[in-house]
Amino acid sequence: MKAITEVVISLFDLVEAEGRLLRQKTLKTIAISLLMTVAAVLFLTSLVLLMAALYNFLIQYWSLPTVLLVTANAGLVLTGGVTWYVRHLSQRL
Repeated sequence: MKAITEVVISLFDLVEAEGRLLRQKTLKTIAISLLMTVAAVLFLTSLVLLMAALYNFLIQYWSLPTVLLVTANAGLVLTGGVTWYVRHLSQRL
């Protein structure tokens, strides 16, 4: 009877320790996910501002259709670069 009691107590101790570890890892994962979301929003905002700066710079020297064409192509190149980078990272995982 004493052996069964010790096994049950050991089992509950193990469950408690695993629960604490799970809670700790869950909180860490949530924190990392939130920070990555903030980083993604800041990155996208930076890209939009970069495109706006390129547009405002080029509009001083070229006609509007040319500026729109160059800005759109720059946006496509940036989008392709980010897409390639994400695919490259996902293949490594």
